[in-house]
Amino acid sequence: MFAVEIVVFILGVIVLSTRGLWNAYALGRNERRRKQAMSTLLDPMVGQPITDAVERFGQPAEYVGGTTGRGLYIWLSPPAKRFPKGRGVLVVTLTADPDGVITAANWAARAS
Repeated sequence: MFAVEIVVFILGVIVLSTRGLWNAYALGRNERRRKQAMSTLLDPMVGQPITDAVERFGQPAEYVGGTTGRGLYIWLSPPAKRFPKGRGVLVVTLTADPDGVITAANWAARAS
C-alpha cells in the first residue's frame, strides 16, 4: 500500500512539472507569434497616411496633438479587435507628422 502512494505521488509531481513546462513553452511560442504578427502589421504602415490606419484599426482610443502639428494615435486591445490576440493589454501607438503621414509605429504588450 505504501508503494502505491509513493508511485502516485511521483506521477503527480511529474504531471504537474510537465504541465508547467508546457505552459511556459506555449506562452513563449504565442508571444513570438504575436511579435511577428505585429511586425508584419505595423512595419509597412510607416510612410502611409494615418487615415489608412484609422480605416484599418478603427478609431483610436486616444489622440494627442502636439504643438508642432504632429499627432500621437493610441489604440488599446482589448477593446480594439483588429489586432492579434495575446496575453494582457496591447498598446499600439502611431506618430503622424503635420501632413498626416505616419513617421513611427510602436507597440507594447502589458501583462497583468
